[in-house]
Amino acid sequence: MMQVKETLFDLLGESLGENAAHVFEEILAIHSKLGGIEHDQSWKTIAYDAAQIFVESFGAIGATGLFKELSSGKLRRFFSYRFIGSIPEEAKLYEEEVALKVIGEGAPVISDCVPEHTGTMVLGLPITIRSNRDIEDDIRGGLLIFFDHCPDFKPLIVKVAEMMAGRVGEVLARRRILNMHRVAQKKEWIVEKVFSKISIERGVKMKDIFSLMVEELADIIKVQSCSLFSISEDGEEAMLEAGWPEVGGYHSIGKVFKLGEHPYLGAAVNRDGLTGDFANERYHENYLLIKNPLESSLSTQAMKSFTEQHGIHSILYIPISSEQRVSYLMVFDALEKKRTFSTGDIEVLTFFGKELTQALEIEKLDDILHDFKNPAIAVAGFGRRVKKMVESGESAEELTPYLDIIIKEGVRLQEMAMSLYPVARLEPVDLCEVVRDRYRINREAVGEQGLADIRLIAEGLDCGGVKILAPKIAVERVLDNLFNNATKAIGASGGELKTSITSDGGFAVVKISNTGKLPEYILKRLSTAEVTTGRGLGIVKRLVTNMGGEIVAEQREDKCVFTLRLPRYIGRDNKG
Repeated sequence: MMQVKETLFDLLGESLGENAAHVFEEILAIHSKLGGIEHDQSWKTIAYDAAQIFVESFGAIGATGLFKELSSGKLRRFFSYRFIGSIPEEAKLYEEEVALKVIGEGAPVISDCVPEHTGTMVLGLPITIRSNRDIEDDIRGGLLIFFDHCPDFKPLIVKVAEMMAGRVGEVLARRRILNMHRVAQKKEWIVEKVFSKISIERGVKMKDIFSLMVEELADIIKVQSCSLFSISEDGEEAMLEAGWPEVGGYHSIGKVFKLGEHPYLGAAVNRDGLTGDFANERYHENYLLIKNPLESSLSTQAMKSFTEQHGIHSILYIPISSEQRVSYLMVFDALEKKRTFSTGDIEVLTFFGKELTQALEIEKLDDILHDFKNPAIAVAGFGRRVKKMVESGESAEELTPYLDIIIKEGVRLQEMAMSLYPVARLEPVDLCEVVRDRYRINREAVGEQGLADIRLIAEGLDCGGVKILAPKIAVERVLDNLFNNATKAIGASGGELKTSITSDGGFAVVKISNTGKLPEYILKRLSTAEVTTGRGLGIVKRLVTNMGGEIVAEQREDKCVFTLRLPRYIGRDNKG
């Protein structure tokens, strides 16, 4: 850092005369030094380097920098130079008053001279960190230079000091632009990575994407510890689905937390429109930041003990909403090496949450489109059949059953499209009736595809009274996918496709078997709930699990058997 033999008071205190060239050389050298501060370093380091130049140039005893937070409007001390620990109490008397005046007026302020104080006199200079985006405000602050004497602030000295402060603002603005550029790069990286994890061949859950992404995300944003909670549909419970790091972490995967007993989780999920920046918390429409868990009113005693035990200094909660409710909650902890989250960190992490939401909505749409196949084939097939019947002059009575099927399948396609929005409704479902309907639709689809060598066999489908409690559309999607997979497995070479339904204690059991073999890796993944190849089986596994049932695949000599078990519903109208 530069050393000046003369202060600016020495240089500018008298009339310039023959010394004008020397004076201007010194001023330009200082100006150049300020402009040459490396902007690719931390904000505080930049400001600290600038303060050193100011203090040495003016022969001052120290300096502090205060800025107004954009989020709260509060005045925050950004740095101090040459004040060990904290600035003297006498200096604090000036600091906030002068800083507020400097920021408010946007012009230099000179305090009164009080000789008995350690901070005898203060020169306050405005610093503006400009934004290059219309959607963001300029950041305004004040650089305060403290003196232990009462210097004579001639207008020229004040003007030079103001010019120097403007140069510091330019360096900090370059740092801000660099930050924005890096945030934009991180956002592009997130978009690329999130959507590379999801393809038309894979059915991926939120916790799968989270686990796949977070380790790579940690490298670019220095994440130290994070976790993912799923929120129950009634909004009363949060279950810990995933945590990182997996090795050496402190996450209890599978643990359920009642939101009413954990105010910090409840506040993150049920926002109620609250926003504001407080001493220990910041409520934002996109996140909740607990700045100090040990002092926050949202922290329970158990939470305080936990954060103290693990060295957690601040916690960032980012809710992920789907269908107008919070479905997931991402939690990021700032540990020893990262005491808090910067504005850039928060922007990148909230963007990450939004991209995950968008990716899952696309994945859900892909699932629905995949399941359109069988009913669409059936509608087209029955439509062609009705057309031929009309052309041959058959009666309306003979046409009606086929028209009813077309209408029914059209309504089902509509319901599948609508299921992208509301949460599916649980209802008593006659499983025998649904299996019969889907069997019939699959039979039509087989015929439409010209697969004449597939023999369809049905056993026990004339049953009645076997009911389950589930969204009917989910049951239909499961059966359609199983029929579709069985049909594809047999293929044009021909074979047998058999369907049966029975009861086993408290479960309804549907078996669908087909000639041929299922690859060993698919059998293994289905049994371990890791279905990541084949969209149809991925959909089946997720839907069946959500209905409280199970799906098992077995290879028996030359045929594959899928066994679907769903809990029976014993209601007032279902005593069987």
